[in-house]
Amino acid sequence: MPREGAAQVVIALLLVAAALSPLAVSVGEDGRVVAGPADTSDVPAEVAPDPGFLEWEGPGEERPTQTEVDTAPSAHVDDEVEVVAKIRENAEVPDRVQRQYGDVYTREGARRLAGTVPLTAVRELSEEPGIEGVRIKADPGMDDGTGRRSPGLDDIGATELHDREVDGEGVVVGVIDSGFQLSHPSIANNVGAYNSFSGTSSPQHGTAVASVVADTAPAAELHLAAIGPSTSVEEYRAAVTWLRESGADVIVDAGSYFGQPGDGSGTIAAVASNASEDVAFVTSAGNYAERHWSSTHYPSNDSKYVDVTPDAEGNHLGVGERVEGRIELGLTWNGTGDYDLYLMRDTRGGDMAVASSAWESENEGAREQLSAVVPEGRYYVAIHPNESNPPAGPTSLELFSNRDLDYRTPEGSITAPASAEGVVAVGAYANGSVESFSSRGPLDDDRRGVDVVAPDGVRVDGVEAVGGTSFAAPYVAGTVALLKAEFPDLSTEEIEAIVRLSAVDVAADGPDPTTGHGLVDAEAAYETALSTTDDADDSGDDSDDDTENGEDDGSSSPERPGH
Repeated sequence: MPREGAAQVVIALLLVAAALSPLAVSVGEDGRVVAGPADTSDVPAEVAPDPGFLEWEGPGEERPTQTEVDTAPSAHVDDEVEVVAKIRENAEVPDRVQRQYGDVYTREGARRLAGTVPLTAVRELSEEPGIEGVRIKADPGMDDGTGRRSPGLDDIGATELHDREVDGEGVVVGVIDSGFQLSHPSIANNVGAYNSFSGTSSPQHGTAVASVVADTAPAAELHLAAIGPSTSVEEYRAAVTWLRESGADVIVDAGSYFGQPGDGSGTIAAVASNASEDVAFVTSAGNYAERHWSSTHYPSNDSKYVDVTPDAEGNHLGVGERVEGRIELGLTWNGTGDYDLYLMRDTRGGDMAVASSAWESENEGAREQLSAVVPEGRYYVAIHPNESNPPAGPTSLELFSNRDLDYRTPEGSITAPASAEGVVAVGAYANGSVESFSSRGPLDDDRRGVDVVAPDGVRVDGVEAVGGTSFAAPYVAGTVALLKAEFPDLSTEEIEAIVRLSAVDVAADGPDPTTGHGLVDAEAAYETALSTTDDADDSGDDSDDDTENGEDDGSSSPERPGH
């Protein structure tokens, strides 16, 4: 039964990977968040009264500039592919479209357009007003000539499975991201369908995420859903629905969405949770362990601002170092009353407020958000109880930032959709330990939060990516695709449980909120699934398992965990 929320809110998509380029965020007349090049010149801070915000951020303190994907002609750029486009009901298809892309015909009561077009023209076709989606018939003879390159394949045992011809053939993996370069050699041979739901954006991040899926499950088909630099709940739901209807067996979303409840009860989490009823929904845990602070505020008459520690009312950005450019802050709380956010600048002549926010939402609980472009300097965040509507009693506060915080709370730093019930939330792991930036649980409803961790290494020509949970999630999505291809009789819940139970414990004994069940091991998962199906064939026993309360008990086919 669907569990999707009915409230319409504007959601900010934060792609949890390496920084691409600075973005300026503003709000149009329709309330949509719009992103463009950020002005980082030395000018006074400029506040955007946005009800949601977008920032692409990476894990490290150094934010490398991401280079543009190479647009020079490659082996794929001018390749022509056969396409079939579904036409929206009652939509008119102009003669221009038919002349450019193909012929219109009717099958099973639905109108379609079929033709042969350059791969680079597929995106343009999908954005025609009357087109609902495009399927691509890839040429099996296409070969990018570069081989597979994601560095984490050996770490998870995927290379060994490829050598055994376990490659994900026949499985469809849907990828949700801001945009994609369909002709990029790392994914072009795998793309089977594409659709755009709220305008396209920079293709680097989505291309890199999709490339990890293609490297992990090299014969899987990719269906790509572009949701642009911002998305509403309705657009997000439409993207997920399209992927499910297009035949996706696995969906991976490497984004994080602020302004959503920490217990997974928000509208974005509801869409993901609803989809997980019939497909494997894999998502990145987030990169906010060092950019998240939470505490309980006890109101008093002798304190103007909330104490972030017993000795401090301000929380410095960049761990006290000088910062510049776009600053994004989001504050949520439970209980009555109101709070305001202030961005303060440290100066020799005294501290000064350079930006503030006094916007409150009633859709997803109380929250404040602030967006500002600032010149180079030292800044900190201050939280002020609103004097006209003060909190009545102890109030739980939660702050997210797009910059590292001086005082941070790594615990509970997971956002939607990773907070949704039924999804597989993936943290980042490298060099023998979980990445310091990788978000972790527990969630507000005491679920563990993280299911497994995975490598976050990625190499894509023309894209300088330095890691992040965005690139850990597609390793797990690819692993699920490998298992689905080889063991079609196993349910999604069984495969997800096998992925968890076969993971290598890399922290304290047993599952924990930081690494979940441990480092994903594709080869061990395959052997576990093989043993499970062999045992079932031998026994013919269809009895139910005894797993309870969403926690794995070590059985071969546990119930759906709530992670």
